[in-house]
Formats: sequence, structure tokens, C-alpha cells
Amino acid sequence: MRLKFANYPALEDAFLHLAGEERSSATERILAVCPSDRVSARLKRALALRYGALGNVRFVSFGRLLKELDAEAETPQPKLLPNDDLHDFILRELLARPGLNRYAPGRGFIKALKNSLRDLGDSLAEPDVLREYVSTAADPRVEADRAHLLWLCDVYTAYLQAMERVPGYRSYAAFFKSALERVEHSAYLQAFAQVVFYGFYDMTGRQLELFTRIAQYYPVTVFAPYEKTPGFAFAEKFFASIYQPAQDKQELPAKSGALGAAREALFVPGHSAACPALRMVQAPGVRGEVFFAAKQILKLVEEDGYKFSDIAVFARGTEEYRDEIFSVFGQNKIALDAAVEIPLLSTPLGIFCLNLFGLAANNFARETVLAVVTSPYFSRKNNWRYLINASLACRDYSQWTDLITPQTKHYDPAFLSWLENCKNRLEQLDQPLDWGTLCDLAQEFLQENIAQETLTPQENEILRQVFACVDCFKRRRCVREQARPNEFTPDLMSALNDLRLPKTVHVPGGVVFTDALGARGLQFKVVFLLGLNEKSFPRIVPEDPVLKDYFRARLRDGLGFWLNLTRARLEEEKLLFYILAASAGEKLFVCCQSADDSGTPKIPSLYFVEMARAACLTSKSAAWTEISGRVAKRLAEIPVRYLTPKELSTRIALAPAPRRKERYQTSGLLTAALERSLTAVKNLAAFGVPTAYDGQIACGGEILARVNEKGFSPSALITLAQCPMRHFLARGVGLAAPDEVLSRQEWAPNAKGSAYHAVLARVYGDLYQEHIRPQDLFPAALEERVKRAVQELVPANAYKQFGIYPVVWELIRQELIQKITDFVVEEAPKLGSFVPGVFETEFEAVYTAAQDTKIKIHGIVDRVDLDESSRQYQVADYKSSIHTKKSLEQALLADNVFQPFLYAVMLAQNARFAGWEYAGSCLLELKNGYKRKDLSRDGFDEVKPQADGFFACLMRLIKKGDFYLEVNENCAYCPFSGICRKDAFKTRLRARHSAAAAEVADWRKL
Repeated sequence: MRLKFANYPALEDAFLHLAGEERSSATERILAVCPSDRVSARLKRALALRYGALGNVRFVSFGRLLKELDAEAETPQPKLLPNDDLHDFILRELLARPGLNRYAPGRGFIKALKNSLRDLGDSLAEPDVLREYVSTAADPRVEADRAHLLWLCDVYTAYLQAMERVPGYRSYAAFFKSALERVEHSAYLQAFAQVVFYGFYDMTGRQLELFTRIAQYYPVTVFAPYEKTPGFAFAEKFFASIYQPAQDKQELPAKSGALGAAREALFVPGHSAACPALRMVQAPGVRGEVFFAAKQILKLVEEDGYKFSDIAVFARGTEEYRDEIFSVFGQNKIALDAAVEIPLLSTPLGIFCLNLFGLAANNFARETVLAVVTSPYFSRKNNWRYLINASLACRDYSQWTDLITPQTKHYDPAFLSWLENCKNRLEQLDQPLDWGTLCDLAQEFLQENIAQETLTPQENEILRQVFACVDCFKRRRCVREQARPNEFTPDLMSALNDLRLPKTVHVPGGVVFTDALGARGLQFKVVFLLGLNEKSFPRIVPEDPVLKDYFRARLRDGLGFWLNLTRARLEEEKLLFYILAASAGEKLFVCCQSADDSGTPKIPSLYFVEMARAACLTSKSAAWTEISGRVAKRLAEIPVRYLTPKELSTRIALAPAPRRKERYQTSGLLTAALERSLTAVKNLAAFGVPTAYDGQIACGGEILARVNEKGFSPSALITLAQCPMRHFLARGVGLAAPDEVLSRQEWAPNAKGSAYHAVLARVYGDLYQEHIRPQDLFPAALEERVKRAVQELVPANAYKQFGIYPVVWELIRQELIQKITDFVVEEAPKLGSFVPGVFETEFEAVYTAAQDTKIKIHGIVDRVDLDESSRQYQVADYKSSIHTKKSLEQALLADNVFQPFLYAVMLAQNARFAGWEYAGSCLLELKNGYKRKDLSRDGFDEVKPQADGFFACLMRLIKKGDFYLEVNENCAYCPFSGICRKDAFKTRLRARHSAAAAEVADWRKL
């Protein structure tokens, strides 16, 4: 065996020399075993560029080599057991057995256990040897943990046996054993003059066993990445294992690349060297790092003559950068060569599938149902969103069926049929049925609800992967014939949640983007190394909770099983960083985030600090770049030719206002729509009087005529007085406010208020018909009448109508009885000579607020109290609570308490009260016992002139089209607060100082 070792750049040159000049002839075949497909592809390309052909060199991975050897078996072999959900299922079944059920089989624990068992299997650890060692070791630590370790030995033994017993499949151990046995007489291996193992700094026990067996029978050359530096500490153990048996050892001269002498100073305290090719970068968040990389790549290509294929972008993991890289590089027209994995749940179709299976698990929550039926992937074209919104249902299948009736707006019986079908389908999936049957049912459910004809090729591939994931569950019958009740759907949703999909953006000659593991063995002229922040790179790897480092060390050093310690992973992180930094041939950009995308500060990692130290750089060095967190400054520092149209537009928009339009025109970005927007921005940013952008319109007279024809209710006039803009959006434009969703834990406020009014009308109305005065009854008699009214109007079974839980409903009813009883008992003796006689009646009138202002008003008056002897009446208006502390004369205009005044105006014009005298109005609080505020007849007469002027002023606002914005505490309840620009300082300032606002304020003060 020959051994050549150095860093990766030097190894590549040596390999090319071996494949070209060292062979005795061009027909001599070489088998090259590489750690990744990317390394193989790079070596193939390098061979082709140097020699014009691959020169009879065959590249394979360890996995491919094993398959080639196994294929030489004399008889057909069973299929290899897939590495999928079945492994987790087998473990879960094992952990339910008596004696093995030491720990709860949660998902996280099973994953940790599976990783530990995989490590034991890869180390070729023998269960009997492990058990004997654990049982007899005179080691205090082993003795203290003996019960756990014996349990682990039992699980390991049972797991290996279970893998061997899966019908129709071979375990990986059997597959490996078959391949290993064929090494000595392999026709495949004998066809090569030599076998090359390239680029491995570590191997599993199985890989090392195969390597040793091949080296025993065939000429082998090893190209090992290794240098005698602290950066390669992780590789020392493996290197020692191959160094000793090698007959020919050669240390190749290392290539320093962009780092120069600073490479040898890395992780060596007290040593440093200048590195002109290095640039340290601190950027704000992922967006800042990717923005810098994209603009720098454009500069390197267009100004410095590099090709995209000369450049690579590396990160410890691709998850954090994946979406931003794809988006930004696409916008900047940077060719990209990347193959990553994305979660199923990062795709809209994946989310739809999970929502579909999760309908019952989420208790048919409104959000989930709405997400399914409004999805573009849903197979049934419908308008069910309007029905769902009109139903006010919140969750629970019974609530949907109770609240959706033929009387519901946008009613469609097909919706309830579909919902029932989903419920039945999902209930079927929770039955104890055969795994194959359940998989077929799940796939039918998907097919019924997905509009497959609308899917793109990429989405069809995603759906194929989802179906394959479902199919995996069929293999479970190798372990158990049937699912247990309520087992299939949660397990399927977990599997879909864990499913990862390949996503490849491959443009030949593009910039390579990959993670640290995928970058091993690659070299580029320019490398961007992203994400050197604490907890990102290096990653913090917690100790294996199942197979702890102490026992791993005993197995490795005492029994010879090739197991790595968890804490050794930190050394591997250091090695990965060292390899990535050394992969840059001419330029290296080392980047960290100064803050995340939300602005929270982030700490550079120790590797970022170490690189700066080794290269003699500080934050004040010229080679140290800090990217601004301010978008305007960031864009201003980039030459215009490297900005995308969107970035250029943003840069112009954020620059000082003068000549902004001219800059858009010069840059070729000025369109008619943009010109209108610039005009609007100018007006919105101006001081002075309100404009059309502040609710000043020319058709106010038309709006007033239309609205006045229908009439104003007191609540509509209150809205107008509180905020004319809100009134305009609701009544002028016709925007609808979203409905409130019902809750199963409480009664909707409007429904509760209606019930209070109805019960009081029934109690007082019955007394009036029976000619009984409330003040003449005992409290117990009043309470009994309240109970009867509640029983009739709010029955015990009415919870279905409102979608409320029965227990909660009964508590609501009892509270209703108590509060109304307290109210009528306290009010009765204070009625005096008046008796409640008119209830929940609609009145209307034409209110002449001024000679030229006639307002049609209407409303439902809660109650009118009558004094038959004196022919007087009082108007009563119920309130859940009375918030104002002022008298009603003061509160009328100051706090917009219009009902007592306007109801009096209506009744004064009604024929029913002709010959009757108005005796005043009052507000009655229902929430906490009894509370009353009065507007006397004298008070009404006193405030009427001011009220007339105020309401006439409101009508003038509408007629003139002056719907200014008023910001107050009611904004929290306004459905239009997101579109009125109430948070814009100049908008508020223009409204506050408008003539209309001043006039309204003056009328309030008079």
C-alpha cells in the first residue's frame, strides 16, 4: 500500500499526476473511491481538462463499490432494507417489549437511540462481546451505569435480529458481509490495475474493514488529507491506522493557496502572518451576507475576469442560506450550481397535504379548514371561504354542523358533505386496519382532494415523494399486520413533517453552493465562507444521551471498536473550517453576521476571531469590511451596474427627494404607474391642508344623498363623529368589516346583548300586559319571572346554535339569570310612577338639524317607560357598561353618547306619542347590577341647539367630501386601521390641523 498525504490542493495535483504520468500505459485501469459525488465530478473534470479524457479511471463511492461487489453473488439476493420509517417503527416495537421498555419511546428518544445503534453497527461491535464487557468490567463508571448499558446491549441484540427477520429484505449488515466476502476473488476489482482511495480523513468501522480487506489483496494507493497541524487533530487517529501498514509513505509539499503563510498559523498560538488575499466581512443577517457575496461575485466576474465556475459559496449548513441564495442569485443573474435538501413543509403543496391529514388532529380548526378549501391545489372549485366566514365557526366538527344551516349566508350543502367525508375518511385512517389498506385509503384521500391536473412538473415530483412516503408504511406489516387505533395518521404526519426533498439548481459553469461536508475535497479560485457565528460554525454537538462518550472510549480503546466520541466532533468542526479556508486558491472572503435579520446582535465564532488573528487583521484593517444595516447606505455603496432594477429603484427612493423623478427617468425605471406613485408620495409627505390622499373627495354630495336616503342610525353617526375616514370607508366605499369568529368558550358579545334585551323585554312586557307594576312585586317573584323568560328564550339546548360547549353554556345561562335578576330587583323600586311599556321597537324620523339640513334617522329603542296618569314617557337605552363619568348633557357631544338625544327626537315625531309629554332619557347599565344616568327634559332643551349645530356640521363634512382621519382609542377596534395611514406622522398632522377637524372640535366645546 502506498500513502500520499498533504492538504487537498496538493493531493489533487498528485492524483492527476498518478492518473497521467505514473501509469505504465493509458490502458491501465484505475478504480478511484471518493467520499462524495462532487469530489468525483471535480477530479473527472480536472482529468478531462489536463489530458482530454478520463483515461480509464473509474470513480465510485463506498456505497457504489459495495453494490458492485454484492452484485457478483452467484444467486439473486434479497433487496437491501431501505433506511426509512421502518427502522423507527421496529425500534418503537422493541421498546414496548417487557425488559426493553425501560424508557418512554418518544420520537426524539427513538432518533437518538437509532443513531447510537447505527454507530455501534458501523463499528462492527458484537453484541456478545459488549454484554460480556459490561457484565464483567471492573470500572466504577461502567458499574454505575451497568443497568442502562445492559439494556442497551439487549436493544442492540434485538435490533440486529429484527433487521435480519424482515421478510423480502436484507439488513445492511448482511449486505456488507456479502460484499466483504467477495473482495478476495472479485472480478470487478481484478479488472483494475490499482485501487485509489482519495480524500478520506476518517472512516467508519465498516468502511475501514472494507478498505483493509481490499488493501490485503490489491495494489492500493491512498491520497489522505493530512498535515501535521492542530487543524488536522481530528484526522490523527485514522491517519495513524493507515500510516503504519503503508509500505511507501510520501508527504507531499502542501499548497497554501489564498491563505499563504497564515494557513500554518491557524490554531497555533503566537504565530501569525499577513494574508493579502483574505477579506474579513461582517454583515447584518443572512440577507446582508448573501447581498455582499452576490455583489462581490458580479465584481469579480465583470472586473477581475473570473468565471462563475471559479467561485464557490460555502456555509456550515445550507438551511439558513438556501432560500436567500436561490432568490438573490436569481435576481442578480448569477449562474448557480447547487443541490440541497428542503423540508416538505417549505413547499405550498407539502403544507396542503399536511393540513389535509391534520383536519381531524387540529379539531377541524377554522384556519385549517380555510387553508384547505382556499388552496389552489384543492380539487373542488368553490366559494366556500364566504360560507366559512359567514358561519362564524371556530373549531370542532359539531360546531360546523350546528352553525351552518340553510339560513347561513352563502350556504352550500356540498361543503358539509365534503367536511363529513373528510371526517369519515380520517376516522377510517385511525382504525386498526392492515397497513396496506391504510396506505391505499390515505392515497385515495389525497387523490380526491388534490387537483393533479393543475400541478407543475416540480409539484408532481413533490406529490410522488409524498405518495412514496405513504407507501413506506406498507413495509410495517413485516413487523405487525395491523395498525393500532389512532396510530396511522399521527405517524404519517410525523413522517411528512420529517420528509426532505432534493432541490437542484444546476447551471453548468455556475457558482457552487454547498455545505461544509459537501465542500470537502473541492478547490476554487475564490471562496466565500459564510456564517461564522457562535453556535453556527462550529456547531455545538451535545453528548449522545444513549451511548455516552465514556463508554464509547472504553469500546474504542479497550475493545478496538472504531467509535468516535461526541466531543471529538468539535475537532472535526475545526478540521472542516481548516479545509474550507484552504480550498480558496486566490481569494478568500470570511463572513459572519453582526446581527440577525431582526436586528438582534450576533457574536462572531471563535473561528472568525482565529482567522483574523492568524492573518494579523483587526476591525480597523483595510481588509476588514462592515456592511451597513441601513438599506440606503448599503445600496449607495454598490455601483449602479451591479444593482437589480428593484434595488436601483429602492436606492433612488431612499435617496434625498430632489431630482428623484429625474433619476428614475435616467435609469429607465420611470413608468406611468411609478410616476403616479411619486406624485402620491410627494403629497403624502407634504405639510399643509388635507388632499385627496386624506379623504378629500369631490363626490361627497352623492354619498350624502345615498346614505341619507337609507337613513342614519345613532351608531352610524357615532362612527362619523369618531372618525370621518372610517365612515367613508364603510358607507362611502362600502368596505365590509370582517366577522368575529365564535369561540367555544364564550358567547359572542352581540348575541349576549340580544339575549339580555330579549329577556328584559319579555319580563317587563308580560308585566305590562298583565297590568302589574314591577315595583309592586317581591324580589322572589321578579326572579321567578326572569328564570321563566331565560328558560324560554335562552333554552338549555341552544348551545348548538352558538357552537358553545354545553357546560360553558349552562354557566352562561346561570350568569344571565343572576345579572338580570339583580338588575330588575334593584330597578323596580326606582321606577317611580313610570312603568316599562314599549320594548325593542324601531322608530324613524326626519331630524331638522338646520334649516337646510334634514337628516333621516332611525333606530331600535330598547325601552320606553310610560306614566299613564300624567301622559309622560321616558326613553331608556341599555348599555353593558357606562364608561363616561360626565353628565349626559356633557357626554352627548364630548363622548359621542347620541342615543338618549336622538331617540327622543324620533319619539317626538311618532304618532303613537302624540299628546304625550317627553320626560327625559336615561342610560341603564346591565353588567354590574343597576346603574343609571339621566338626561332630563330641561337638559335636552338646553343641549339641543348645540346638538343641532353639531349634527348639521357632520352632514356638511359628508357633503363637502371632507373625510379626515381622527386617531383615538377606537382605532384598536377599527377594521380599517391597516389602510388609513394613521401611523404616518404627516397624515395625522394634516388631519389634526384641517379646517373640518377644527369646526367639529369647536361645536363640541360650545
